[in-house]
Amino acid sequence: MGTATLTFRWLLRQHGLADAVTLLPGSGDEARDYARVAAGDADYALHSMHALAPAIADGLLHSVANLAQPCGNVPWSAYIARADVMQEKPAAFAAFTRAIARALRWLRQHDALEVAEQIQSRYPGYSLAALVVGIAAYQQAQVFAPQTLIPRADFDHFCQLLSDIGWLDPALPVPYAALVTHPGETA
Repeated sequence: MGTATLTFRWLLRQHGLADAVTLLPGSGDEARDYARVAAGDADYALHSMHALAPAIADGLLHSVANLAQPCGNVPWSAYIARADVMQEKPAAFAAFTRAIARALRWLRQHDALEVAEQIQSRYPGYSLAALVVGIAAYQQAQVFAPQTLIPRADFDHFCQLLSDIGWLDPALPVPYAALVTHPGETA
């Protein structure tokens, strides 16, 4: 279950709709799932924008809403590594973090078309239009982190969100300092 589904469950609960909406699991076949929506078997598809972008660009689906703003700041993506690997290879960890920081800065400085043109060769199955749709949606929703370190407030908010929907046990606090590290900080 991805961040989008977890946050959607939280939004439904926040608005008193948790029991009024039935979430159907995807089949694993995006085309079949899109066809179900098009045929009226389901009202909406909840999916990552990069998966939906080709169908949106082709006019087959329409984006109704994003979940980012209504959920507040949550870490939409995070990189994980074992503590022993980070301790054994601190220079590599620091270099990786600097590279991610440079990429995040670059993403903030370029529009969706410029980003799409830069990465298109890495996505041979996507049209340029689909890449632009997906990237523009992510930029508009501000899901690209402004920094490499997950802020404590965002981490705590996400933990509370996950506790509210029953995915985390609220009696077992999640240790920020043990899970979020940054070059120069200790695990």
